[in-house]
Amino acid sequence: MSTITVTFDPPTPADSPSAFNTKAFATLGDLNTWSTQANTVAGEVNTNASTASTAATTATTQAGAASTSASAAAISESNAAASATAAAAATSSKYDKTGGTI
Repeated sequence: MSTITVTFDPPTPADSPSAFNTKAFATLGDLNTWSTQANTVAGEVNTNASTASTAATTATTQAGAASTSASAAAISESNAAASATAAAAATSSKYDKTGGTI
């Protein structure tokens, strides 16, 4: 990320008129560079914010898909257990208590 490197030494009321003018003109001269640097940083911040927003949306979408998959897996597990129970019951009902076929 870019940085803002311009620093100001603004004039103060305590400066002599000559020092005040020198500092004032230097500060005004530095404003153009500072503005360019500030605009560059602002553009990068906006780009980063947009990228973060897109990533958050993608994460939310993927979390929803994961939740849907987890629900489907739970249903499949339940159906498999019910099928196993039904198969075991069907197998045991074919034989009498002595192990012979009815």
